[in-house]
Amino acid sequence: MGDEFDRRARHKLSYVSTGISLLAIALCLVLGFQSLRVVFASGEDARRWKPEAVVHGPTQDVRGNILDRDGALLAGIEYRWQVGVSPSAVRDSEVDILAGIISPYFPGWGQDKIREILQGGREYVYLGNLGYPAGVELYQKLKEDKLHRNRVTLTPVPFRVYPEGSLAGHLLGFVNAEGKAYYGVEKAYDRYLRGEDIPKLEPTDPQVADLGWRFVQNASPEPVCDIILSIDRAAQYLVEQELRSALVDAGAVGGTVLVMNPRTGEILASASYPAYAPAQYTEVSPEVWADPAISRQYEPGSVFKVVTLAAGLNAGVITPQSTYVDSGCIEVGGEPICNMNKTPYGLVDMQDVLAYSLNLGSTFVSTRLGPKDFYEYVRLFGFGERTEVDLAQEVAGDVHWYGTAKFHESDLGTNSFGQGIAVTPLQMLTAISAVANDGVLMRPHVARGIIYQGRVVEIQPYAVRQVIQPAVARQLTEMLVRAVEQGAPQAAVPGYRVAGKSGTAQIPEGSGYAKDRVIASFVGYLPAENPQLAILVKIEEPKRETLGARVAGPVFSRVASQLVQIFGIPPGGGAP
Repeated sequence: MGDEFDRRARHKLSYVSTGISLLAIALCLVLGFQSLRVVFASGEDARRWKPEAVVHGPTQDVRGNILDRDGALLAGIEYRWQVGVSPSAVRDSEVDILAGIISPYFPGWGQDKIREILQGGREYVYLGNLGYPAGVELYQKLKEDKLHRNRVTLTPVPFRVYPEGSLAGHLLGFVNAEGKAYYGVEKAYDRYLRGEDIPKLEPTDPQVADLGWRFVQNASPEPVCDIILSIDRAAQYLVEQELRSALVDAGAVGGTVLVMNPRTGEILASASYPAYAPAQYTEVSPEVWADPAISRQYEPGSVFKVVTLAAGLNAGVITPQSTYVDSGCIEVGGEPICNMNKTPYGLVDMQDVLAYSLNLGSTFVSTRLGPKDFYEYVRLFGFGERTEVDLAQEVAGDVHWYGTAKFHESDLGTNSFGQGIAVTPLQMLTAISAVANDGVLMRPHVARGIIYQGRVVEIQPYAVRQVIQPAVARQLTEMLVRAVEQGAPQAAVPGYRVAGKSGTAQIPEGSGYAKDRVIASFVGYLPAENPQLAILVKIEEPKRETLGARVAGPVFSRVASQLVQIFGIPPGGGAP
């Protein structure tokens, strides 16, 4: 990230010396013992009990923490104590006393049952887990009565905890009871989080910096790596709330909202529904575990026209003033292609194609390009291949490439307006972000840095390739601003110029398309003069309204209007 740890990050990562960082971590261990949420120090106390209590090693591997861009804990370790008794070591005279001490901590057993267990003569009986401070209290009471030696086993066990509940659940992934990671950041950075991959830390490397104080409070004292995400907790919460509200209003079955910095590829928020809390992953169907933003593909519909027009403008086969006569329906490859309402619009230009979302207009562009050039631009924009985002379980989408057995001549027409081509939400947002970023496609990422022993290795933005020329990108941006003003005013943000495009995509069903099921979407960015936020809204199967501009447009507007305040983005486009 280098300078990309921008003015917010420089404020947040007010670098201190290594000595101060290490001292802060030590202080964290002391203060952490008093905390219910982050109890690394209570694990240290458990290890100090070894001379007097029967303490086994942790049964799960310790993992590093996952933090948001401000250092807030999203995933961490909480020590609990497995409590067991060894009845064979308990004297008859100790049974009542020991049962009286233990039973309040395990009311499910009851004092009579515990007394019966203590008299059973078995080598070991597991009673259950205790968190902090109950485990400490139990040990102290046993110690006072001198009943702790060889009678009660206290085993410190690290449990993966997610203090924010379901917040960013899909993006985080989860760790099961055996300590195995699945999905999201947990899986993608599993080796780092387990301490198997330790980043090389050279103080002279510009990517390496001292850990800022705000991160120290939640930094792990263990020999593992912590991950700093690009996710902003406040933005994530906002996006999730707006998505849930939108789905209720639309009577929809699900949806996704993604927020990205188009200049860097940083994912600032990612929400999908149905959702789940990582700590309760067993309470939902396994079908919900995978992140729809990267693992579920769909036909994007008219938002794909941005890609088609970008290709045509960059290749020089059209200009914004290029015209054609729109007849409402034509035939391509032997298949009929029509505007959504099948209405003929007469003589129109490329601005009209975006404003009125004309399928025939995008087909006009793709046929002028020809299949070879059209699909080359589809590839350049990143479709049909993974974005290589640092999240687990990403899929590549599906394109009927020209020259393959799957390709049909009619695909050249339908693909131009997002039908017959499958993408992921992240692919679509990344492609649109390339237009916002002067034609440069960035690799999306969710990690900003990797922490190890008080130092942070900053993860730098990665430019994949120049897809279209900067002048073309700026030209298309102005066209998309007018498209919002003329065709999707519901997506407007007061005081800001928004560039974007709506989409209303039919859902494949059998050998055709469902008549009453659609995906409504809107993809856009702002401020148009210097884009800092790119946002995708995807609403699945809305019932009360179906047009993308009317369903997804208002969601974009509400989300963007609040995010510019959270990130402090002025109308002219300052950096967040």
